[in-house]
Amino acid sequence: MTLVKFKNLLPAIVALTIMVPVLSILTIGFKFDQAAWSELLGFQRLRSFAQTVILSAGVGLLVAILGTGLAWLVTAYQFRSRQILKFALLLPMAIPTYIMAYSYLDLLHPLGPIQTLIRSTLDISSPKDLKLPDIRNIFAAILLLGFVLFPYVYISSKAMFLTIPANLIESARILGASSKSVFWRLALPHARPGIAAGVGIALLEVVNDVGASEFLGVRTATVELYVTWISKGDLTSAARIALMLVLMMLIVSSIEKLSRHRIKYSQPKNSHPMQPKPLRGLKGSVIVALGWVPVLLGFVLPAGYLLHQVIQRASHQPIFSRELLAAAASSFKISMIVTLIVIIIATVVVWLMTRFKQRTDRNHPNNLILNSTKIGYFLPGTVLAIGLLSPYSFLDSFFKQIAHFFEIRNANLVMLGTSAGIVTACTIRFLGMAVSNIEAGYGRISIRLDQAARTLGRSATSILALIHIPMLRPALLSAALLVFVETMKELPTTLLLRPIGTETLATLLYADASRGSYEDGATAALLIVLIGILPLIYLTRLQQVRQLKS
Repeated sequence: MTLVKFKNLLPAIVALTIMVPVLSILTIGFKFDQAAWSELLGFQRLRSFAQTVILSAGVGLLVAILGTGLAWLVTAYQFRSRQILKFALLLPMAIPTYIMAYSYLDLLHPLGPIQTLIRSTLDISSPKDLKLPDIRNIFAAILLLGFVLFPYVYISSKAMFLTIPANLIESARILGASSKSVFWRLALPHARPGIAAGVGIALLEVVNDVGASEFLGVRTATVELYVTWISKGDLTSAARIALMLVLMMLIVSSIEKLSRHRIKYSQPKNSHPMQPKPLRGLKGSVIVALGWVPVLLGFVLPAGYLLHQVIQRASHQPIFSRELLAAAASSFKISMIVTLIVIIIATVVVWLMTRFKQRTDRNHPNNLILNSTKIGYFLPGTVLAIGLLSPYSFLDSFFKQIAHFFEIRNANLVMLGTSAGIVTACTIRFLGMAVSNIEAGYGRISIRLDQAARTLGRSATSILALIHIPMLRPALLSAALLVFVETMKELPTTLLLRPIGTETLATLLYADASRGSYEDGATAALLIVLIGILPLIYLTRLQQVRQLKS
């Protein structure tokens, strides 16, 4: 097979593979069964969709307010802890939503540390005499998810604020505009695309969530889908709920794109970012203190609680039990395999689609194939898992027939309930993340380097190995870190597709929390959080290096 044929065939195969779960859901969901369609419109199902919409709207509004306000604070103003706060505001990203809910359920428990401290301060002896409201409700879910997901808006809106030329801000101030007017009439409209993109990603995380919603007693459509399959074994109903979730994802994506439709900005030549104004006095101190509150609630309290639980556990029993070590080993193995496969596929696909035969037309099939590789990340993990059940069953039947043909006895399942099934699902889910990173990395490599190498007689593959790979190293490493960490944190997909008797750190934590054994899952939760901090440190360091070079 020539390289040209390979170039056309491989990306198409990858794109079709990623479309398989969606096609499977469509095939199963649209089977004619009037009773099942009537059940979809029943009170319980409609209530779960209503809960999802309310939760998404609340979290979207909260993350937009928090992320935009905090991004403007660290961009437009100068204060002592500014550089530390810029990094600290990223830390809540290291805490998955289900760990956030898990931590606060125990922190705010009637016998937990917060209520115990309040009772001791007020000299109240019995928990019955003072009870805070139960946090198992949708309003608490909005607050907890908002305080852990706002960094998505913070990152994207801060990047937009940094592109505002200083001369525009100075001109507005010369014309008498106050700081509020500059924000509302100049900065906020400029950052609207970034805010919309960040809110869109946060809403994807909300719809994808299973653990936090279930722990907090919010019966979202995703939880309903999980219960329908696990408890009832009803694949058709589960597929139809999945179809509705896919429709919700399309609506969110369409709204996010419409908010950026035909918006264009011109960046004047030789422009420089705006200079932050000093924050002084009591008002400045209060504003900075409020800026640290999301860090306290979104990272310090839950992470500190987990650390305290681990230290307390270490005083009377080993921290790392045999079950925990097995789950950690399983998580590490799956994450490493997924990362390796994703990086290889993403690198080859992006290279073939962009550099082997470069195209700039947005509607060219190459660009359509590249965009299709990102579909997996927009699918909730439960939807992806449900969509893969039928294809996995078909593959297992196919392999069983092959084994029977070759008279191989006791042939085990290859995809359903195996590590291979989880690896395949996570590869589909996180491939788009790596493609986006590597695509951005290629944007920094001039096409003239390829042209010069070709004039010197270098082949396409040697250019990839000797020029692209070394120059893509930062993008490859950041993509690998993100994929590795996201696979370690992934709960819905592993919960539905894991082998019987096999646990990952995420599923072990979920099982402990479901039993109410919060102290048993603290070590697994803390390990996931510590691993989640690694890409934040690396990406922050990488950004600082780029700023110094520029």
